[in-house]
Amino acid sequence: MPERRRHRRYATSQTAEASDQTSQPFVVEIVNVSESGLGIVSVRDLEVGAEFLFRLPDWTGVPLRGVVRWIENYGGPSYAGVEFVEIGKAQADALREFVAKMDQTDWGTERG
Repeated sequence: MPERRRHRRYATSQTAEASDQTSQPFVVEIVNVSESGLGIVSVRDLEVGAEFLFRLPDWTGVPLRGVVRWIENYGGPSYAGVEFVEIGKAQADALREFVAKMDQTDWGTERG
């Protein structure tokens, strides 16, 4: 089956802060990242369609808004796919830079 994603994903193991309108911020583990979303693991129960604001590691800009698009849960932590939505130009530029660093980290090369 051909790849349907618009952007390349990069595996990682980092934490991010997630928050919504109803509860205190909580920590999720990022397992992959792309310019259009995240793969996360959360011990908190998540629901498809739920919206969260995500602050990535070393992120200094406005948090990224994401919607949970799918969840896998087998009685333990939830693995979920999050799609970024309503991303402004400044956020998109910062996200592109963040993802580019993942590429360097994963492959151990420096771009120049």
